[in-house]
Order: sequence, then structure tokens, then C-alpha cells
Amino acid sequence: MIIIFEGIDGCGKTTQANLLKERLKRESIDCTYMSFPSNSRIGRISNEVLSNKVEGIDENQRFCFVIADMLCELYGQFGIVEKLNQGVCIICDRFYLSTEVYQNKVNRDMLQAGRNVIFKDLNEAVIFFIDVSLEQAKGRIETRGKNELYEIDAIQQRVYNCYYEILKEYRNVEKYIIDGNQSIKSIAEQIYGIVKYKLNYSNEKR
Repeated sequence: MIIIFEGIDGCGKTTQANLLKERLKRESIDCTYMSFPSNSRIGRISNEVLSNKVEGIDENQRFCFVIADMLCELYGQFGIVEKLNQGVCIICDRFYLSTEVYQNKVNRDMLQAGRNVIFKDLNEAVIFFIDVSLEQAKGRIETRGKNELYEIDAIQQRVYNCYYEILKEYRNVEKYIIDGNQSIKSIAEQIYGIVKYKLNYSNEKR
């Protein structure tokens, strides 16, 4: 199973992804944590592009870097698809939905084609969208001491709206909207309960 955490910047998805990883590991469940852009060479370049550290790059070019990074992580040696086939649980801090939301100036047909390719071999995918108020997310971002390219109020509002619009298009992927204004512990328990149920159900099918 691949478990994907999504939400606007500052929603708490990285915290929840790490909490889930640690809990599954304590239960001796084989799992791997990943974040996108990845830490591979192309992922690091993609991160520089997304952070606006490379001049003269437009949205379509950003999309090419991002999808190349994901495809390499999916199908490279010891990649996501191979690990899933071995029964490893993959926990992702951001995945393709973020690309569609944050880069919505890219041609929609191109984005949808990319989605079809990315999810082609991901049969057991679950998305957790952590929904928080823009005010709360902004407060968390400010504690980091810096704002990146996509961490601007107007963009955050657009991104928030886009998440809800595009989530509706993910008809073949199981998705859960989590109230991110709860305590960290409450959110973690809710997510863990869903994941444990899904893992048990998956094992029973096998």
C-alpha cells in the first residue's frame, strides 16, 4: 500500500507522515518514508526549480522535472513499485496531487495524462488530505523563518481551492479528508486507525 499525505503548506502532513512511519515500525510493519521532490539527483534539481532558484523556468518545464523525478522513484531499482510488490508499505509526504494543485497553469490534458501514468501500477493507494485553516497554516509557515515560492497568501488560497476541485477527479483512489485543526495526537490516531484497517484487509485478501 502507498499512503500519500497531502495539504497546503503548513497543514502538518510531514509531522503526520513521520508519526505514522514510527508507529508502523514499532509494530514491525515494513515501511519506507519518502518525500517529493525526492533526495535523488534529479529530485534535488527539481527542488531547486520549484523553489525558484533556477531562472527562466516556466510551469511546463517545472512539470517535466517533477514528473521525471516521480517516474524515476517509481520504476528505478528498488523503487516504489518494486517495494510495493514485496509488501513494503510506502509513506509519501506529497505526491502527484501536489503537482496538479501547485502547477495548475500546466495544460490540464497534460496533467491528467501524467496522473494516469503515475498511478498506473499503484493499485492500493490511499490519500490523506489534511484540511486546516489558512490562518493556522500561515502561522506554522512563519515559524520556519522563510517563505518559499508557493508559500504566499494568495497562492495558498488558490491551492486550497484547487485541492478540493482536483480531489473529486481521483475517483479510483481511496481518499480521506482529515480535520487538521484537531490535536496532533487525535489526527495521528484517526489516520492510524484507517491505515491499520486497510493493511489488515489487504493481508486477508492475500
